[in-house]
Amino acid sequence: MIFSVTMKTADALHYAIEDSGLDKNNDEDLEQIEKFKECCDKWFKYSENITLKIDTELETCTVVERKND
Repeated sequence: MIFSVTMKTADALHYAIEDSGLDKNNDEDLEQIEKFKECCDKWFKYSENITLKIDTELETCTVVERKND
């Protein structure tokens, strides 16, 4: 069986950026933070909603790339 789950991860993405050690007050780091956020937009909507596709037969879980809406 395959089903999808959309989860609201609240501040998980924000915390991951903070935990990366990048400093938002440093211009070079700020540029990296923006690149990080842009990359994550493929999977996260509003920087907090993410959809997972779960296959119970294969026992896999895949992050679904979201379409621009």
